[in-house]
Amino acid sequence: MIFAHGPLGFVTTLTLRNAWIKRYPKKRRFGYWLLAIGWFGAIFPDVDLLYFYLHNASGSHRDFITHTPILYLGVLVVGCLIAWLTKNTKLLFATFAFTLGTATHLLTDTVIGQIKIFYPFSYEFYGIADFHRFSITTNLLFFNFLLEGICFFFFFYACLRLFVHNRRTYAIVLSVLLLVFAAGVWSLMQLNNHVYHGPHNGYFDDSDADGQDNYVDLDMDGDGVRNTDDIDSDGDEKSNAQEIIENSQWFLPVWYDKSEGGFIQIPERLGLITTIDMPSRLYGTVGVYIKEELQDDYAHNPNGYVLPPTDENFDRNSENFRTWFAHRGRLETEPMAGRNQIGDMLFLQSGHIVVVSGFTLTGETLVLDVHKNRDIHEVSLESLNDQVIARGKMFLTQQ
Repeated sequence: MIFAHGPLGFVTTLTLRNAWIKRYPKKRRFGYWLLAIGWFGAIFPDVDLLYFYLHNASGSHRDFITHTPILYLGVLVVGCLIAWLTKNTKLLFATFAFTLGTATHLLTDTVIGQIKIFYPFSYEFYGIADFHRFSITTNLLFFNFLLEGICFFFFFYACLRLFVHNRRTYAIVLSVLLLVFAAGVWSLMQLNNHVYHGPHNGYFDDSDADGQDNYVDLDMDGDGVRNTDDIDSDGDEKSNAQEIIENSQWFLPVWYDKSEGGFIQIPERLGLITTIDMPSRLYGTVGVYIKEELQDDYAHNPNGYVLPPTDENFDRNSENFRTWFAHRGRLETEPMAGRNQIGDMLFLQSGHIVVVSGFTLTGETLVLDVHKNRDIHEVSLESLNDQVIARGKMFLTQQ
């Protein structure tokens, strides 16, 4: 969930507000403070985004303790203990409002993502994606934003009940609210036809049970072969080449994000695609997480990298890609002398990046082309009218 954490915290705290007013009818104002505290609690776990975007974006913000239930259970226990010792009823209700809000945040974060539910007893991430149902995991964005819409609907409905007492005004506003909600659901259904639904390898899962989450595991399937050297990186009995061919098709009906990432990549979170995030998404479907590969190389040899791992665009920069390929001896600056292979990253003279996704019956190279000035499509390399100036060999072995 991206937008509706606060409104959901507000709605769920209504029960505490009603309990407070029932017990202290002459102190109704504090009931509204409880709603504000619930809102604040619901957005509080994302305070770690400040650190992520302003200081260090090298990991996942859900790795921090601010996204674990144990922290807020501690807040609840300490808050209740102090309230009991000081006989401060307001503090007691405020503590419950805050922790209830944080609980809604963590719960809804399991819809589109995963969190460390049992930390510190377990470092495993859990979420709806753990069901591994293709129909569910490829539509998590739809379910997430439908839930967001429902949260906003009940938030405005609650405000309507609280602050509008004229029956005619109430009926008019409620009718408008219902129409807006219906239009929103319809729009979401249309958007769902044009966002990325491709498969993923359980970003926070641990496929080989070695204690490392997939996204930081350079040998995801635990067969002793590095992901980029492995014929089948994720160990699903499909070769990387075969999966690149299949998974590249999931990008074709997707709308392009004209803002090229926008504010904190919200369009990307909505499922839109840009040139700079296509490679990471595509390679991730076969079990190669580019960000971790680049970070591992940067730790040994930072020379040539134009952005450090702490930058949010570290794995979205073409020069960083070229540096990584060069450090691993996989950058060919005279690519026409060699042979394109499925999964190769081609650097074009215009600065554009494409990925080899197949071949025609006549042997022409097909590439996945994601460009802001044209529809996302799979085309022959020759039709792009753009010179290839370098080629990065992602996979050394093919099948």
